[in-house]
Amino acid sequence: MSIRRRFARKRKRSGRSLPVWLTLGKALALFGRKFWLYLLLYIIFLSPLYALDLGFDKFRSDSMDSPTADFERMGKIVAWYRIAHGLLFIFLDSLATGAVLYCLFRCLKGANPRIDLALKVTISRFLPLVGVIFCITIVNGFSVVGINLLDDRYDIVIDIGIFELLGINTYYVLLSCLIYTPVAASVPAVMAEKAGVIQAFKRSFQLTKGNRWRICAILLIVQFTYYIAISYFFTKMIDSESLMEFSSCWEILSRGSLLILSAFEALVIGLIYFNLRVSGGKIKEEELISVFD
Repeated sequence: MSIRRRFARKRKRSGRSLPVWLTLGKALALFGRKFWLYLLLYIIFLSPLYALDLGFDKFRSDSMDSPTADFERMGKIVAWYRIAHGLLFIFLDSLATGAVLYCLFRCLKGANPRIDLALKVTISRFLPLVGVIFCITIVNGFSVVGINLLDDRYDIVIDIGIFELLGINTYYVLLSCLIYTPVAASVPAVMAEKAGVIQAFKRSFQLTKGNRWRICAILLIVQFTYYIAISYFFTKMIDSESLMEFSSCWEILSRGSLLILSAFEALVIGLIYFNLRVSGGKIKEEELISVFD
């Protein structure tokens, strides 16, 4: 029996449209089956951004070490770079998320997803995807700033302490999940229904109504599990490595773990959308999983 059918039977027995632990269990099972595919999609789309980061970090380091360094000019360059970096991330993340959602629906159907078709379908919905993710990013901007502390600024972690930083991130994770919950189904709506930006948000508010606390619980469990794991590895690494070695290892660990987290979260959101659509009774599972045929 397929994962989709086993989950459907358990969902009916539970009497809930979106059982939290069953949803997470199914997401883990699906993610484990195609782990390398989902990770590869994010590596393909986001690796140019990481390569750009490395090049800019080297440029900034060389410029700051120069005897004639212009700190004011460099500050302006860094500010503009971060704006461009944020916009580029939205574009690339939109492509990666759309491709993961395409592959998820193909896996639910029992078909073998193809990366080239995933890219083709995602590009055909690129503009509304970017619009939805851009709006969510703008609204959720303050949360992103807080969450990125643990991922990018290991020097801040050393200064304020791991427990203080976990407290800061707990606040921002809660804020982020609460803001994101009502619009969680908007990106899958763009992919599966070819919805525009406004229609996708309206669809998400409609689908998530009555299930928002469950969606928020699922998102919080995923986020807190990630931060507990990454904090554990952080404490182990900082105790055993020199500062220079720690910096390099932490960069690799944080980048790699964020790719895995992003791919898994995209799959979870797609699965939440799928369950909410099917539980509404207006569409059959077989019809929904065939939207990309």
